[in-house]
Amino acid sequence: MPAQLVESELFGHRKGAFTGATAARAGRFEAAHGGTIFLDEIGELPLAAQAQLLRALQEGEIQPVGEDRARRVEVRVVAATNRDLRREVAEGRFRADLFHRLWVYPICVPPLRERREDIPALCERFAAEIAAELGAARVDFTEPALRALTQAAWPGNVRELKNAVERAALRRTVAEGAGAAGRALVLRREDFDAGDADAHGAPRIELPEERLWLAGAPPPEAPVEPLVEALERARREAFARAFRAADGNAAMAGRLLGVSRSFAYKEAVRIGLIPPPEPRRR
Repeated sequence: MPAQLVESELFGHRKGAFTGATAARAGRFEAAHGGTIFLDEIGELPLAAQAQLLRALQEGEIQPVGEDRARRVEVRVVAATNRDLRREVAEGRFRADLFHRLWVYPICVPPLRERREDIPALCERFAAEIAAELGAARVDFTEPALRALTQAAWPGNVRELKNAVERAALRRTVAEGAGAAGRALVLRREDFDAGDADAHGAPRIELPEERLWLAGAPPPEAPVEPLVEALERARREAFARAFRAADGNAAMAGRLLGVSRSFAYKEAVRIGLIPPPEPRRR
């Protein structure tokens, strides 16, 4: 929303409240009375609108633009952001009181690189959608293609993965020189590199075998990892996620992990999440 229209969109306005307000209009909060409103990219909300939102959350009241009286609303708010709101608060771009009012039940959605086991299922979903769009019987992946997709970094997360699969399907259609209608498309490793090699972060992996992985079939198994190494990797990932969620606070990270502050601090130092303490001078 344009910044100058945020308050009007969320809380409504009366007729003549500003240029172009030719009729009274209910805002999104009033429309959601008795239900739920989802505020995406909450970190983008201008400071002026943040004060109004805080009032709506805290007092259950909104004030449409141009009106003198507040209106009661009962709305459940679900908010999302990809910004670090603690940093936004520290730098004065987000109100601290609104942050604490919103931070009631936080849910952290990890990036795709931290949940690679979801990638085969996502590829299956995208393959079905793309097959329907192209009129193909189905869209499948070779094992090297799926393995490369699973190992990619995906800084753009699910959107980037979907775009990569769609681009590869279009390239395969063009490469075969005929329409996709009624045929099965098999996406190969090279379909994801042509023209913009590794633009999506996928490593170049040469695998000798090109066995077909059919959408809906079990994904290829990853190489077996020694138990000690697997446990250490899982331990490091758990501590890294906890310290990110706690913004580097050892006590809060310990509570998230169910361990003491001192243990969380020592382990974070051991695996390099935080620098070791400086030796005391005598």
